[in-house]
Parts: sequence; C-alpha cells; structure tokens
Amino acid sequence: MKLQKLIKNRRCKTLMLIGLSCHCSAVTYQVDTTLDQTDVLLGDGLCKTINDQCSLRAAIQESNQTVNTDVILVPGGDYLLGIPGIDEDQAATGDLDLLQPVVIIGDSAELTTIYGQQLDRVFEVFPQISGDDTQLSDLTVTGGQYSEFNQAAGSALLIRGHDVNLNRVNLIGNQTLGSGAAAVHISDSCLRGTQVRITNNTGEQSSGTVFIEGNGSCLELDEFEISHNETDSNAAIFFHTSAVATLKNGLIAHNKSRTSTIVLNSDNQVTFDNVTISSNQGNSAILNDGFSQLFFIHSTITKNTGSNGGQPVVGGIQDVHGGTGMVFLTNSIVAGNGPGFLADDISRANSLNGGNLIGDAVGYAAEPSDHLNVVLNLGNLQNLGGFTQAHEPDIQWVDLANDSFCNPYDQRGYIRPRDGNSDGLYQCDAGSIELTPDLIFIDGFE
Repeated sequence: MKLQKLIKNRRCKTLMLIGLSCHCSAVTYQVDTTLDQTDVLLGDGLCKTINDQCSLRAAIQESNQTVNTDVILVPGGDYLLGIPGIDEDQAATGDLDLLQPVVIIGDSAELTTIYGQQLDRVFEVFPQISGDDTQLSDLTVTGGQYSEFNQAAGSALLIRGHDVNLNRVNLIGNQTLGSGAAAVHISDSCLRGTQVRITNNTGEQSSGTVFIEGNGSCLELDEFEISHNETDSNAAIFFHTSAVATLKNGLIAHNKSRTSTIVLNSDNQVTFDNVTISSNQGNSAILNDGFSQLFFIHSTITKNTGSNGGQPVVGGIQDVHGGTGMVFLTNSIVAGNGPGFLADDISRANSLNGGNLIGDAVGYAAEPSDHLNVVLNLGNLQNLGGFTQAHEPDIQWVDLANDSFCNPYDQRGYIRPRDGNSDGLYQCDAGSIELTPDLIFIDGFE
C-alpha cells in the first residue's frame, strides 16, 4: 500500500511539472445533459458547464487533466457535437480529444449515440502517460466527417500511440472526404474489440474503412461485423505496415471499392478464425501484396465479385508473389467467387492441415484431404444465431473438414462437431458454420 501511494505521488508530481493537474485518484463522472458544452474551470475535478451540468465534453476535458483512468457514464440519449473547429487538440472544439486514459460507458449501443454532425471526426486518442487502455463501451459513434487530404482521418476514431478497447460499440455512418480511413485509423497502437460493428461508412477518396499502420500496431476483434462500407480503395481493411491482426467469429460483407476488400501492403501476420467474407465488390476479396502471412481457419470466402459489373482479377484470394504465396488454409471454404480474370477463387495459396473446399484455383498447393473444383450453392447471408449473419452450409459438402484441427466452436459460438446430416457421425464441417440438424429437412417433414 505504501509503495502504491509513493508511485501515485510521483506520478502526480510529474504531472505538475509538465503543467497538468492531478487529483491522485480516479473519478467517476455522471453525464446529465446531452448539450455539447465545455467545462468552466479545467483541473478542479468537477464536471461543470456554464449551465451547471455535466456534459460529455466537459467530463472528457476534466479527465484529460489527470493520469488517472477516470470513468464517464453516459446515459441513453443523442449527444450531438456542435462546437465547430477541427484540429484543436484539447477537446474544446470539434472532436472529442482523449489525452489521458479513460473509460466511457453508455447504456447500450442502441440507446447512447454520439453524433459528430459532420463537423469533425468524433474521437481522437493521443499518446498518453498511463499504461491503462482507453475503453469505449455500449454506445454508437456516428456522423463523423473529416475532409483534410494527406492526413490521418478516422472519421469515427483516430488512435495514435495508445491502445483502445471497444466493447459492444457501433461505428456507423461516418464519412471521410479526404484520403484517410473512412471510420478508424490505427497508428502505433492496438485496437481490441468485442461485439463491434463497423458499418455504412464511406470514403470518397479514402484508403480503407479501417486503416492500420505502425510496426507495433495490432487489431484484435472477436464477434465483429465490417459491412456495407464503400470507399475509393481497400473497402474494409488496409494493412499499411507490419501490424499483426487476429479476427475471430465475424463477418466482412457487402463492402465495395474499386480495388480489394482487404489489402495487406507489408509483412503483416493476420489470422482469420471462424470468419465469413462474402458478397464484397472489388478487384478481389483479399489481396496480399506485401509478403504477409495469412492464415484462414474454418473461414468461408464466397460470393465476392467485381464492382460495378466489372470482372475482378481474382474473386477470392490473390497473392501476387511467386510460387504458392504466403496464404495458408485450414478447414476453410473458398468457392463461389468471381468469375475472375486469373481465377475465380484463388491465385496462389497453400493448404495447411487440409480439410478445405476449394473452387477454381491457380497455384494452389493442396493436401489429400482437400476437395478441389467444388461447386457450392450457398444461399444468401441470413441470421443463423450468433452476433452476425452467415451462410447456411451446403448439406452435400458437410463432414469433410480435418477433425484433428476442428475448432471447438463455430462463428456463432455453437459447439463443433455436430451430426448435421443425421448420418450418426459427429464430424467437423469446413467453413465458419457447422451444419446443425434443426437447419435441414431430414425426411421431408420439418
């Protein structure tokens, strides 16, 4: 206890030396107005506007004065940011600048909405003194707009030099008019999230809905959706430098750009685990253009086509490097894409432990348990349970995955393996969804 107190006192003295206030203990601020107003006296530990209320902006301004991880509670309501002035960095105008670690908690993503009103991006996270992660939970971020060219955009969320956690957060309907990311820009930081939806964001000249750069950066999402975004290039995710990513139990669908949906431009290492990548429009669903290692485990890549009626180079996965490239597939489905100029489904990839269902492929190194030239007849994306939509498995192609590398759960969180075709055998299915008996007609009767 004495050591903790000594550390806290030293942190407070450090803050005073650099001109920041310190209350030396975390504070919980209860927002009680939806009005966008500033704090009347910074550093006094009181969230108080000119109307003697606690606004979201005022709470953030007070939290910015200390290294403590304060908590800001934001009840249900529409919080419209209405003070013009972009690129101001003290949360006084424009976006909400987070200078110190903070936890911001809404009532739910359906009830608490922070709306940028197209004045600026919504949140900007700066490098911070404390090692605690900043956290946003149970809210929706919408209406952000950033228009400057050749600058980091992230019209919903710009993260630089500090890790951020998102829990049950929607990033919806944000827009970038310049050259940056439509929704999220991650630089020298990690973004981790659970039950995150990044949807309906647009970028007229932007590179990606999510843009990630920095050799120490990472992206970790579990139960996520990136869908219905439209950008000039790299519709869903653009990996610019050597970042690491793990994407689990999610959906990347209905995104559109003139280039690819997911682009890797450096030596990244990215794992897709129980992920459906479907119905995107562009030059390919996945383009590996930087000697990155990609691992697809129990994932489904299907129904990806060219944009505006054009023909993609490859409908599914394209690795532009020699041989079979650096893409590795286990118990996955890559079929029903295109048609593409080089291949419908795969140009250069490798089977890793087999159990894959592969359509039209060029330069694919198969294993004995793979099935090639598969013709799948999957229906539309639909609600099958779980956080996101998915494709119901084709009963003709079940029980063909490698049971030795069977995930214990599918994209919905349902237990694997199941006896989906009622043949008395519990065998693992390829792809992100395990066929379950209640999804089929067994004997002609429901």
